[in-house]
Amino acid sequence: MDKKIRFLIILFLFCAGCTPQLSGVGVTRNPTLNKPLPSATKQVILATPILKPTETLTQSPESTIKVTPQLTAAADFTRARLYTFGLLPGWRFFFSVLLQAEVKGEYYALVGETQHKYKCEVFYKYPKRLVCSGDLVRLDDWVPFTIYIKDTDIPVFSGRFSVPMIFPPE
Repeated sequence: MDKKIRFLIILFLFCAGCTPQLSGVGVTRNPTLNKPLPSATKQVILATPILKPTETLTQSPESTIKVTPQLTAAADFTRARLYTFGLLPGWRFFFSVLLQAEVKGEYYALVGETQHKYKCEVFYKYPKRLVCSGDLVRLDDWVPFTIYIKDTDIPVFSGRFSVPMIFPPE
């Protein structure tokens, strides 16, 4: 009786390890693709720089050309990108923009449709990052922002980010 049980177990293991062989020309198996599972705190970042000319040429009827200089950003935002963002204690929020060179000049940001004013600054450890912070506008939604040269209404960078539905630390 023991020999029969052993024989059946060995036969079962042997048959379980066997797979049918496909024969024929052109028969292939399709690979299976594993799709990543969606994250509960998925964050998507969209941002674009705003390019402004440094000078404007105007021509009057007398055929003289007059050059009118315009105020432009001291830093180059053409290849800038939204670097990071997050929640701060006291229902505050921050975001930072990474530039290719050191940030020069002073800036502020208007955030959300209600245009909350955020203070922007550069930390000495990270001279290529402009960090803006202010009151949290809303949770679990897309929030647009625009960065301006300080004391002007000249935009240099704009974009939007997704604020997750996570309560800020106290």
